[in-house]
Amino acid sequence: MRGNGNTVDIEVIDNGPGLPKHNRARLLEPYVTTKGHKKGTGLGLAIVQKSVEQHGGTISLEDAPPAPGRTHGALMRITLPVAASSGRIVEQRKPVPTAARGGA
Repeated sequence: MRGNGNTVDIEVIDNGPGLPKHNRARLLEPYVTTKGHKKGTGLGLAIVQKSVEQHGGTISLEDAPPAPGRTHGALMRITLPVAASSGRIVEQRKPVPTAARGGA
């Protein structure tokens, strides 16, 4: 999480297979899934996007940047406006335990 003036960016990065190269924006549409019909309904990201937009924010899907031990993966960035009374935001990084990480 990182403050950026009047907004805050929340980034979630995984080390899964990454995002499809074509039609990434479609992943935010209801009922679109890359996992197949038996493993997902395609509603998760659509619900997240709707909630983010209702709070005046935006969501973007990108390739995860290379890092030690990660050659691929996905990055989801949520940008939300900061309420005037919320005070100062400081950058925070909370690593996810290895056992809780999974693929995308």
